[in-house]
Amino acid sequence: MKITRPYLWLLLILLLLAVAAIWSLLAGEVEISLFNLWSVWNTPDSLEHNVLMQLRLPRLLLAFSVGASLSLAGGILQGIYRNP
Repeated sequence: MKITRPYLWLLLILLLLAVAAIWSLLAGEVEISLFNLWSVWNTPDSLEHNVLMQLRLPRLLLAFSVGASLSLAGGILQGIYRNP
């Protein structure tokens, strides 16, 4: 099966999205190491867990939902005005 050029671009964009999402969970005033992410996730009484679950994860989910909403609105407007 031959992978065409648009699928390679899509794969690259999804890979960059995953890297940016992980980086946004790790970077901040309270640094969380990539190797400690799983242990922070499973330790509910730590400061890092609270920062991750109450600040960074909701912000990441909000960014994903806002981006999806904007792209959907743009697609709908192009469909309404018949703009290719």
